[in-house]
Amino acid sequence: MDRLLHSGYVVDFVSFRIPEINYYFAIFNVADACISVGVILLFIMVLFGGLKQGKEEKDSQQTAVEQTAVEENAAIKNTTAQTTENDG
Repeated sequence: MDRLLHSGYVVDFVSFRIPEINYYFAIFNVADACISVGVILLFIMVLFGGLKQGKEEKDSQQTAVEQTAVEENAAIKNTTAQTTENDG
């Protein structure tokens, strides 16, 4: 809308400055700020969300390995018990 109303220019309406020390910070509009904050938040979610998901997958894999070990031990005990019964 700004480009149509102001000869192709976007009106910047947020300006930070400290006139006492002649300091001027960046001038930007709300859309620029929202896009920047959104990209930063997305980056943080992807970075730390992947770590959390990876930890959960690792825990589930470890649980599966432990379950397999328990099942193998039970099978060995059953085989040993059957062999003992057959020998006795």
